[in-house]
Amino acid sequence: MPKWPPSGLSYPTLILGDEHSALVAMTDTPELFGGEIRSLAPIDIKDGKVIRWIDYWDGRHFGAELAAKMRTPADKFPTNFKESTSDG
Repeated sequence: MPKWPPSGLSYPTLILGDEHSALVAMTDTPELFGGEIRSLAPIDIKDGKVIRWIDYWDGRHFGAELAAKMRTPADKFPTNFKESTSDG
């Protein structure tokens, strides 16, 4: 990510899965988003390529003000997550 500082880290803490799909637990350091984020990402893989990756995280520890700054505006929020492209 071109705007992230070199001191910011995003790293997996647990990976469960195989060549078809995985669940990845991730940690992002505060330098990236203003507070530490711990997330879970289910990942779908087809023909050796990631076809869907969705991050789930709980931003309550950020406080409402910081979380609101990161929120995608309603008119720009995706409504199609390409779930029909997955075999799973």
